[in-house]
Amino acid sequence: AADVVSDPNVEIRSPVTGRVKRGGTYTLYCDHKDQFAVIEPDERPGWEVKVLHVTGLRVRAGDHVVAGETVLADRPTQLPFESQVDETTAPPPWPHVQIEVLDPSIPDRPGKGC
Repeated sequence: AADVVSDPNVEIRSPVTGRVKRGGTYTLYCDHKDQFAVIEPDERPGWEVKVLHVTGLRVRAGDHVVAGETVLADRPTQLPFESQVDETTAPPPWPHVQIEVLDPSIPDRPGKGC
């Protein structure tokens, strides 16, 4: 996973070319609404690229997206709390988008629930 600091007023584009598997709203840290998209890359069937911390999701399951071209969301989500990214970047705090790449051959280790 990587946190990518982003201008709060910039559209979020797809990091890979592929098909959207799922997307929508979820609850972050048991308390904060956030949006996400999960893409299966054309070049790596079965893998998942998750894009989290976005606002104004524009894609849905089944959509084909193109790396660097397709807009996934209107902008990054400005989290209502300080994140670890804020500790290593210059003020003022800008939002970040989290991008995770999941290889299905690596077993998942679920974290703690709410």
